[in-house]
Amino acid sequence: MSNKYLVESHGKLVLIDGKNWQTLEHKGVNNFVGTLSENVHLVTDFATTAAFKHIQCDYKYAEFILSKELKDSGEIVGNVQLLAIQKNKQAQMNNSVFYAPVNLETYNRYQVIADNTLHNTLLFSYYHLYASLAATNKSNQVRASFVVTESDISILLSQKGKVVGFESLPKVMFQGENRIASLTNALRTLERQLRLKSTSVSVHFWLEPDASVDWAEALASELQLDLEPVTATPVIVDGQPMFSSLAPHLDSLSLKHALNQSESKYLYLAKKSLPLVASLLLAANAYIGLQYFQVSESHQQLSARVQSMQSTLTEQIPSKVIQQNDYQLYLDDLERIQHASKLPGYHEVLADIATAIPQNSVVFDWISFDYPKQTDENKLFISLVGTQTAQSDDPIEHFNQFVKSLTSQGYKLRDSSVQTSFKGVSFALDLERPL
Repeated sequence: MSNKYLVESHGKLVLIDGKNWQTLEHKGVNNFVGTLSENVHLVTDFATTAAFKHIQCDYKYAEFILSKELKDSGEIVGNVQLLAIQKNKQAQMNNSVFYAPVNLETYNRYQVIADNTLHNTLLFSYYHLYASLAATNKSNQVRASFVVTESDISILLSQKGKVVGFESLPKVMFQGENRIASLTNALRTLERQLRLKSTSVSVHFWLEPDASVDWAEALASELQLDLEPVTATPVIVDGQPMFSSLAPHLDSLSLKHALNQSESKYLYLAKKSLPLVASLLLAANAYIGLQYFQVSESHQQLSARVQSMQSTLTEQIPSKVIQQNDYQLYLDDLERIQHASKLPGYHEVLADIATAIPQNSVVFDWISFDYPKQTDENKLFISLVGTQTAQSDDPIEHFNQFVKSLTSQGYKLRDSSVQTSFKGVSFALDLERPL
């Protein structure tokens, strides 16, 4: 374990440096992150519990439609940031999401904490460790993993390296002589709900005094499933020897899992690896964001400037180094941005959408702009999710007017999903606009 981690989970705060763990008095994460002398990964559960759900919709809208459904059903209240830990496409309109709902104010506070430290703290969701655990099951068979923490026991179902089921239950439910029967019943209930059947079982844990839990074999016997071996890492917690089978998955966290904004990731690269590369990328990111989206420079000038940045990166860094460190991904991004600079800016598209709305009767939940992934594509892709409110006299007619107005402005409707209710017309539109 080469990195340092500040792990906040289940109301506890632990500083992890290799096999040495130090429990910290929990007076707020920001009290400790700012005082650390080295880069540290901040891993937190945001004081929330993960969940798993199937949802019928287009794959790319899954987390947004899920968020809307959870709000409509009252499962989440207020402003919430839905962290999609893992999203799986199982059929054309059938998807599953392993997610964690985080209070938006809490989420933003942690972003500020991570972005305002001297040592470029990367921010991760604690529940990525569960996705990493699921990734160890590459077989077509379903594995049931029980994950034991100080406050709960979670059931994680995995198949083909993916999370296919999850439920977290209070640990107090599984105490005493009825523990095995209760755990068995919990797993069978989850399997029935998801129409799955496990063929093996494993028991993992965050911290235990021994290298395995003493009831693992009894549980496997009761379930009549093969018990998979679990490797636990010995650690020293506040001077006391302990074991953890979940902690090794901390090393699976990488930059792509970080919740930080792009600029913070580039700053992390700047200090952690190749200063020249990351600094240039940060400059490119800031410059492009300022110049292109404020339209203070012509498309031709911007294109030339990005092309120059890209040439500088390519010339000054050996291709072998780029490939080994995945910096080719960032060079590809610059190439995409250079091509995208020829396409309409988001301000133009927003103006078109605004003029197409009849009587200010559309409320948007989500608007996204997807610039081409291939440089030979000359189209901008736009996705809209929202509601044509029932306050208008005829929401269906006004929705049709909205779509017709967009198409008359040169937008092409690629795909759509429409549902009517007493609230109005809920819709998801995929549009494209050519160069």
